[in-house]
Amino acid sequence: MNLQMGMAMGQDPEILHEVCSWISKAATKPVWAKLSPNVTDITIPAKASFDAGCQGVAAINTIQVTQGVRAGCQGRVSGRGSHQHYPGG
Repeated sequence: MNLQMGMAMGQDPEILHEVCSWISKAATKPVWAKLSPNVTDITIPAKASFDAGCQGVAAINTIQVTQGVRAGCQGRVSGRGSHQHYPGG
């Protein structure tokens, strides 16, 4: 799939539904759709994905990584943050 098709699929719920339907019917494992942030209402492609048989959606693209963070910790660690990223795929 080329970049233009990926962008079109992420922004066009009908194309997304069609492709997710093909994959969901053929898959033997749970299928999640990675949604595009380039839409004004993310609930529309999310609904298309679920209606096509996906078990979940990933509504995130990239998250910042902060090393050494404990559960429940907020803000910076030792006065430092990180600008490394963990790509969503």
